[in-house]
Amino acid sequence: MMGRYHILKKWSERLRAKKSLSVKTDQTGAIEGQTMKKSSSEAIICKPFFIYTSNVDAHFHRMFDETDIYEIHGNVETWQCSGNARSSRNVCPQLHALPKSIQFDINRETMLADITDITDRLQCGCQQRLRPNVLMFHDHQWIPNHLAEKNYIQWEAAVEEHLKANPMSRFVIVEIGCGTRIPSVRKESEVVVSDIFLKCEKRRQVQLVRINPEFPNSDNAIIKENDLLISIQNNACASLQLIDELIDAIN
Repeated sequence: MMGRYHILKKWSERLRAKKSLSVKTDQTGAIEGQTMKKSSSEAIICKPFFIYTSNVDAHFHRMFDETDIYEIHGNVETWQCSGNARSSRNVCPQLHALPKSIQFDINRETMLADITDITDRLQCGCQQRLRPNVLMFHDHQWIPNHLAEKNYIQWEAAVEEHLKANPMSRFVIVEIGCGTRIPSVRKESEVVVSDIFLKCEKRRQVQLVRINPEFPNSDNAIIKENDLLISIQNNACASLQLIDELIDAIN
């Protein structure tokens, strides 16, 4: 039985074999060694899929290229300068990949870890400690990944243009387990679906598949009135397995 990441990878490879879209970007960046660096202008290939996630565990990086992913709240394997909470000094802008040599010894009963030795080793060039590049509540020192955001925005715009020019093409958003307490991904899914539907002269070229055991429905008027939502009230693994079996049967 394949895990959910393997199923998503399988689907992405099937789409990749069919088609791709190209757009231009004037700024790119990549993790090089332990520091993310910017490079000069170059073309990026917008494949017919993109991962937009609020997960911070970085698990998508195990299966997908970083240019396919936009982690809107950052991830725990990328670290940044913590700055100085007692001063107005801005944090250093560099992002750092957590060295593989760093291991956290977690107490399974308390779910706490002694990080004194580790944080002493993880320091920015300005001598401040590093912290995970994860957006917290009221976090004014978090460094957003502008490159990933820009790639996603350009990819989504390219998809819109492709759909407008190709009325027979279809676009599906598969949204998995996104709750309502922090509804960032749910809102983005609904905005994209509604926007594409209207820009494509209300042709039924877009569909939202919402997999959620507790909150599978939508209050978005455009989506409800035009039947643009498929609600699956089930957990992620079971749902993806069943969908994958149906796709295999069709093919």
